[in-house]
Amino acid sequence: MKLKPNSHNTIKPIDTHKLWPKKESNKAILLDADAIISIMSFDATQLMDTFLKEEISFYIIHPISIELLKTDNVKDRIKRQDFLSKYNIVSLPMIKKQLDYALDIQTWLVKNKYFKASAVDLYLAGTLMQYNKSGVYLLTGNISDFPRPLFIRHANILLENKNSGKLLYFLNIDENELTL
Repeated sequence: MKLKPNSHNTIKPIDTHKLWPKKESNKAILLDADAIISIMSFDATQLMDTFLKEEISFYIIHPISIELLKTDNVKDRIKRQDFLSKYNIVSLPMIKKQLDYALDIQTWLVKNKYFKASAVDLYLAGTLMQYNKSGVYLLTGNISDFPRPLFIRHANILLENKNSGKLLYFLNIDENELTL
């Protein structure tokens, strides 16, 4: 995948074929709120357009939509709603299996002395775990809530403009870590 930067930003390219090597495999991205906000704030929506051209589906969990729309700025709220609609981002329903996985992940985090994950992050991780073998990656810029070795970093995307930069990471879960 080759991305062309706007005049005021840069996106370092990522080879999506390394994430989804099989042509017939499901390709999906579970989006964290910070990834969506970063893509929008760095004016990097061509990244989403490129993913759509490669037939990659986008998902969020309901608490992420609440985080996105929790702003006093009406214009930002409308832009975020438009973003969700434009890219056909599907909100996954909450099911017990995801909550069970979230509890397993929370147990692992506490056992390994990681205490930063919020309830939303745990539910996001539980959802990722449910779809872990289905070609789904979590896209987040908030890796402190998703520590190694449980969460495997497969690729990253660097978003830049004149004043700052932001790394977004493609993660999934090492299920063997949960069975130890």
